[in-house]
Amino acid sequence: MEAGSHECIETILKLQNNIFATVFILSDNSMPVTTKPNEQRIRRDSDFTWQQFAKDCLLNKYALVVGSEAVLNRDVNPEAEGNSLKLLFDLTLRQMATKEEFNEHKYLELKSEFQNFTELIRDRNNETVKDYVLKALRNNDFLPLFDEEIEPSLMQLLQTRCFRIVLSTTIDPYVEIAMEKVWGKSNFDVVQIENAQKTFKQVSYSEFGVARPVLCYVFGKADLENPYNKFVLTENDAMEKVASWFKSHDSNNFLSYLKHFQLFSVGNKFDDWMFRFFWYLLRDKFGNASGGQQVAVEIKNDDTLKHYLEHEKVKVFADARSFMQDAVNHIKTATDVNLLPRQENGVFISYAHEDRYIALPLFERLHAVGVNVWLDEEKLEGGAEYERRIRNAINNCRVFMPILSSQVKSDLVSNNIANRWYHQEWDWAQSRHNDECTLNENGLANFTVIPVVVGDYRFGESYHQQLPPCMVKATAFETAKDTFEHLVKLTNA
Repeated sequence: MEAGSHECIETILKLQNNIFATVFILSDNSMPVTTKPNEQRIRRDSDFTWQQFAKDCLLNKYALVVGSEAVLNRDVNPEAEGNSLKLLFDLTLRQMATKEEFNEHKYLELKSEFQNFTELIRDRNNETVKDYVLKALRNNDFLPLFDEEIEPSLMQLLQTRCFRIVLSTTIDPYVEIAMEKVWGKSNFDVVQIENAQKTFKQVSYSEFGVARPVLCYVFGKADLENPYNKFVLTENDAMEKVASWFKSHDSNNFLSYLKHFQLFSVGNKFDDWMFRFFWYLLRDKFGNASGGQQVAVEIKNDDTLKHYLEHEKVKVFADARSFMQDAVNHIKTATDVNLLPRQENGVFISYAHEDRYIALPLFERLHAVGVNVWLDEEKLEGGAEYERRIRNAINNCRVFMPILSSQVKSDLVSNNIANRWYHQEWDWAQSRHNDECTLNENGLANFTVIPVVVGDYRFGESYHQQLPPCMVKATAFETAKDTFEHLVKLTNA
């Protein structure tokens, strides 16, 4: 342990008796672990069930904490063992072995002498090493190999769109690139932890879990566009930075937002002090607010740490990548729609399949307060019978509730709307509206249209005029500022 770290350790020890936040600590400690089927792991930890975990993910209850060990595809980066920090370290050594051209002998010499950034900085000036890190990033083109280079299970986990807030303990841009692929470059915020409070002064927590996505760099970002951004390379620097940030009142806005979430951590080694210190301090700030159980992956060759984790009621799982893939499969298949009856003569929720993570929680919450709800699910059979059932449900609903999201905005702007199934549902709703307005003496339809607006969709923009007239003229429900109780009143009016 480096000099100056003992004060940080003393702080950790003072916090260990006050740890209650729900945290999933998932970390691969090198090569894949051969495990039995998932049921054995679940039986061992009876408090954990895939059904509840997937449901909580769909209800947007988790903030995702991503560490370097789960970022890269092992098949593409075998030497780095799928660890983005190891890859960046190797690229830095290669950069240091380069003056006008790469010197293989110099590179091998450096590689045998230094095992990580901490050792390198002990021998070299901190700022000099950081300069080489930026040069290494500049000379390594991340984008062409993107689809193959990112860990597939992590990419698929992000693509579920169940995680509106992501905390990255890496300093490289891989997680940000993955977020950009999922949400689009302009559709999520990127902040450093030391200035996150500025962002969260303007961001109020949405009880629908559909607030604008945020990626927060915990230990800074090695940023090519802004080389003056601070980022850490050693354990000591990391603990000092996080400790300083947590002592500051400036962190309150960020923590007030984050306390609404449980933590799902993947790719962070529990025996890594950089993560461990951040984790303990974060949980101390949460106090008793979050409650819940913790889950960890296998800790290799450290029985003392494993026993400590078990004593602290930390669940232990093996192989983060396997767990992520299992999580993706269960999130994709889990739905309370199959368990709760679809009921006509109530609310019909219409949505793009990419917005399932919004539609399912909305379905469940309306159903829980006694509202009859119909939700179109992909598992329904296709063909003419499928269309008949959907149109019949629309014709019998009291409320037609289309979800207007960033995805819908994208479809409208790109003129792709005609190819989407939800557009057919819109047309059927408009057809019913026209018929009933013509037949009824009062000239009104027998149902209400309540568009649910999420993300960066805006009623006042020109693309909104492409919607059917009954939706353009309707009064929208905006998840960013309206309460669920208000939505219930609207559906019962």
